[in-house]
Amino acid sequence: MKQEQNAKRRALPSKRPKKRYVLFRVMGGHVHFANVRESVLSHLKSFFGPEFESARIMFVFFDSGSGFGFLKCGHKAAQKVRKALLSAKVSGFLVEPVRTSGSLARLKAIASSQSRAG
Repeated sequence: MKQEQNAKRRALPSKRPKKRYVLFRVMGGHVHFANVRESVLSHLKSFFGPEFESARIMFVFFDSGSGFGFLKCGHKAAQKVRKALLSAKVSGFLVEPVRTSGSLARLKAIASSQSRAG
């Protein structure tokens, strides 16, 4: 019965807003998750201004060992998020946007192959 109620409330795939995932890397040394999350989101808020809410930006994941992290955003804001990340700094280290995709699994594969390579 609950599944039927959830199915009724959930929007059709054609009505759901499109999303993109942005893979980024913090270049430099080890940085803690909390520092990265706080720095990146505050930088994006100042970069976007009042458009931040409509961009639907969400911090998904960060691995302090490899320096890779994921952001989720609306498909219309993906390019602007990448531009904003180019000017972001976390504890004095640069943030580099690596790739954008509609699939989180694809970006995880790219991040794991790049972290093994170097």
